[in-house]
Amino acid sequence: MVVIQISLRLGLGLGLLATTLATARPSEADLPPRPSYSLSLHEIDPFVLSSYCQDRYQRVDARGDYSLALKARLTPMQILWQVHKPEALAKYRAQMAAALPIAQAQFDLKPRRAIEYADKTRAVREIQRRVSREFRTAAQKTGLAQQEHAALEDLLLRGRLDFKGRTNPFPMASFTAMLVQVIREESARGLPPTRGEFHAWSPEFQRNYGAEFLPYSALSKLVVALARGETANYLVTGSENELLDWIHQQPTESIWPHALFRQSYRINRGDLYLTLLTIENVLARWWMSPDRQYIVATRRLKPILNQIGMNTDNFGAWYHLYGILLYGYCRGAFDAHLVGTLETLGSLALSRFDYDPQEDAANFEGGRIGSMLSRMIREADHRVGNDPGATDPARYLNLREDYTKAIQDAAQRLRNGKLKESIGTGDSEVGEKNE
Repeated sequence: MVVIQISLRLGLGLGLLATTLATARPSEADLPPRPSYSLSLHEIDPFVLSSYCQDRYQRVDARGDYSLALKARLTPMQILWQVHKPEALAKYRAQMAAALPIAQAQFDLKPRRAIEYADKTRAVREIQRRVSREFRTAAQKTGLAQQEHAALEDLLLRGRLDFKGRTNPFPMASFTAMLVQVIREESARGLPPTRGEFHAWSPEFQRNYGAEFLPYSALSKLVVALARGETANYLVTGSENELLDWIHQQPTESIWPHALFRQSYRINRGDLYLTLLTIENVLARWWMSPDRQYIVATRRLKPILNQIGMNTDNFGAWYHLYGILLYGYCRGAFDAHLVGTLETLGSLALSRFDYDPQEDAANFEGGRIGSMLSRMIREADHRVGNDPGATDPARYLNLREDYTKAIQDAAQRLRNGKLKESIGTGDSEVGEKNE
């Protein structure tokens, strides 16, 4: 991500500029009179200002715009540091950490909710039990000898082997139909949908600093925040903690996408923009956290990828899917497709071309789903028909990958002593992790 995370940031300087520059910026005549409140590069230390974050819902927030733009301007340098100068990146992060308490005092910010981790030992055992069940089910038709089966399962449970499916788990039409059915059912209970009002750069920021922060100020505020993984800091809905409380109350690995969407929809009283943004914010707040797969909220989410192994990034799947879905809902299929392409290319570059077809599916299908949801709401599709079965995960998720050939190939490579690197196996991919 995460998130549309570091890799997506490449989009800030690439193809999105050509797309979003077509959106006309307001002329001076269209803007309200200049307010007395203003910002200056020299009045506040950049590290302190970059540590600013919203503590409540604000559609117009000039200070937040300025802070986000400052961070966006550092993005190319951070990408360079990430690849070539990790010591410079570590120094920058240390300076940001030191500036945070100053920013909290200067801007009178409320303390942020602390990360809550599950017990790691218990979580690892739970994941191992699930991986064992998944592997034994997948291996039923492989004809493996008991010794080979045990050896591969041991590699899986030690995180030395993964099976990555190539089947798209997010069929666009079925997933969108699920979202519409949830809206239809909630509308019948008295919560009709509204499109919502999207966040945008404030007129004050555009007038005073828009030119200074080009090209970032020419992009939508949403894509800059998503690219930075900063929606939880600069696009706060005010509903995040309520949704997070609900997530924490659910059993381990029990929350399906339709249930999370429904709960956020109810909390946000049918505002679809805030519904999707609240989900993204809950996920985005901790996308850079170490051991994010062991965060309590992550452990409550159902695995939604065609993968078997201890290294499956379930957090990343949810984060990527809802981030791109939100963007597709707000900006349309074309822009979302472009963002998804840039995210995939960026991920390939940063991972040294370790292609992940499951992450790729989230990047591309999420935008198409969001765009289709927007169109269906405009056309009031939720007001006609009724399909209760649309919220069945077996219908809106395709988690029926056939791993037979991948497992057989892994067993053959194990016999030959060649299970050393990722290889293509037709429908699936198998790879061994180097320690």
